[in-house]
Amino acid sequence: EELGEDGADEATKNALVSSAVAVFLGALLLRFGGRAALMSMLGLDFVVDMGIKDQIDQAVAVSDSLGPLSIVAFLLAWIVAKTFLLDFLSVILALS
Repeated sequence: EELGEDGADEATKNALVSSAVAVFLGALLLRFGGRAALMSMLGLDFVVDMGIKDQIDQAVAVSDSLGPLSIVAFLLAWIVAKTFLLDFLSVILALS
């Protein structure tokens, strides 16, 4: 059975409202819980599952010890990761 014009309008409104609510809830979660909470809610907490949290913590510690050079080191690591398609390094950089 085809939807009439009123049914199509109602479906469009429902889709718009549900999308707006999802974006609003995601923004609230991101604002108050941080990206770790958002990733956990979406089921993307592979950092804990795969055990790379220690590697990320180690990269952050090394970055903190470099002081102002940490920005240059981050940029160079990002360039290497993107140039040589090193996905594991890209993930570590994105989450650090």
